[in-house]
Amino acid sequence: MAENEKLRKDNKTLTEAAKRTSNWSHEAEKTKNGTRNSGS
Repeated sequence: MAENEKLRKDNKTLTEAAKRTSNWSHEAEKTKNGTRNSGS
């Protein structure tokens, strides 16, 4: 039972991290749109 609880907690942490990363990359992409030199 404890293992299941641990996995559930890990999954929640990973989901939140994924949301943060997704949001960050979206914000970064928005700032790139108006620039002439994207650097890539």
